[in-house]
Amino acid sequence: MAFFLKEKVPLFDGKPPDARYLLDDEAQQKLLGFSHNSFLKIADEYDHYPGCKHAVIEHKSKNLRDSVKQLEATTKELVKAHKNVDVTVIVAEKISHTESKIYKKTKDHRLYDKRRGAFFQIRAGNHFVDILVYYTVEVSKMWEEYSRRLDRWAST
Repeated sequence: MAFFLKEKVPLFDGKPPDARYLLDDEAQQKLLGFSHNSFLKIADEYDHYPGCKHAVIEHKSKNLRDSVKQLEATTKELVKAHKNVDVTVIVAEKISHTESKIYKKTKDHRLYDKRRGAFFQIRAGNHFVDILVYYTVEVSKMWEEYSRRLDRWAST
């Protein structure tokens, strides 16, 4: 499987998504039940993983604040359309020096707000979901390991 860097998404439980919706495609937005709003800034993907885990994924925009807003707007639209959201993810090259004064990525990948002293969470219906941050290097390593596992499996 060949993926371009922007298309790489984290693996959960060592598995890639089994369904991906690219949200810049208006047809896929309609399929998911989004209300049409051309001014709405939304995340890049809505993915379904084995084990019935649903993820909203944003490949970092200009800054983390914009990425968080896009995840919030997308989650709100999905919940309105009666779709599940279990986790939200930002895939970023890095957290810039300026942003590191406000944001911190914890060892368990959760996004922490240093000003509030709390983790970022988004309301998804009647519960909250964490915002996870994965660096592109980490995502690439996940895919390399997955590819090695497939190669070992195929060679047996």
